[in-house]
Amino acid sequence: MSTKAARTGLRFARDGIVVPGRVVDIERSRRTVVDDEGSDTIEERSTPVVTYRTADGREMRESAIVAVVRTVATRQNGEFVANSQRGQWQGRSWELGEVVQVRYLSSEPERFRVEGRPNGHLLWFLPLSVSILCTAIGLALLVVGLI
Repeated sequence: MSTKAARTGLRFARDGIVVPGRVVDIERSRRTVVDDEGSDTIEERSTPVVTYRTADGREMRESAIVAVVRTVATRQNGEFVANSQRGQWQGRSWELGEVVQVRYLSSEPERFRVEGRPNGHLLWFLPLSVSILCTAIGLALLVVGLI
């Protein structure tokens, strides 16, 4: 995770304003990706378009930062074989008219996040797990040094 992404996540957590929003459209795209081995993979991407009202009363309609990527099929031996839905965020799908919680920055109300996005938890999980791992390694080295 980059430091810029971490700073942005912390900025949303610290300064973000939470308001209700509504999914009014779902942008869908489909593309074929060729990997290093020459296999074709068909990916579908869906991104919710959300409307929300800022604290100062402005109506906003923006595409969400989150996107669900679903692998549809991979070409193997000249034919497409259906795959599981890799890369999908907890099987999350968006419904038209769904009410969601939106967190936006007051200085840039067009930048928002749909609440519940798992990357926010990673901001705390990754540093914590790395520090626990370093502590465990340090203790192991200390014990080995005492023996």
